[in-house]
Amino acid sequence: MADYRCLNCDTEFDDCDADYIDEDRGECWGRIAYQRVRACPCCRNTEIEELKECPHCEKLILESEEMCGECEKIFAVAKDPEKCYKVAEAMEEATVEINNYLAYMFSSSEINEILLSTLLHPGCRSKIAEYSREYIESDFESFAEAYSDTEGGKR
Repeated sequence: MADYRCLNCDTEFDDCDADYIDEDRGECWGRIAYQRVRACPCCRNTEIEELKECPHCEKLILESEEMCGECEKIFAVAKDPEKCYKVAEAMEEATVEINNYLAYMFSSSEINEILLSTLLHPGCRSKIAEYSREYIESDFESFAEAYSDTEGGKR
C-alpha cells in the first residue's frame, strides 16, 4: 500500500521509495540552515500528502479528503429523496408491519406513494437528507451496488 501521493504528478509511493531534498530555510547564526524534506521520487516535488483508506470502500485517498469521488457521488444521492428512493427500489424488498386496516385500505404501491409524497413535502427536506445519509451508511455495499446498477456506473 502506498503511503504518499505527489500533488504535482499523482505518483503514489511508499516511504522507502521517497526521495529526500535539503531545502534552504534561511540563516541561523550566520550559516545557511537546511531542512531535510520528503519528495516525490519521480518529479522531486515536495508537495506530497499522506494517503489513507476511504472509510466506505477502502480505496486510497488523500489524508485531507473525507471519502473517494465514487463514494461522494453515492452519498450525494442522500440530498435527493426521489433519487434515493429509486436506487432503493433496486435493492431487496424490506418488510414492515402496519395496521391491518391500512393494509386492507391501501395497496403496497399506494402506501409507497403516500409515504414518498410526505417525504417530498418541503418542510421535511432537511431532515430527510440526514435520514437518507444514515440509510445509505447502514448498508453501504448494497446501496452502492444498486446505485451502480441504476446509474449505469461501475464500482
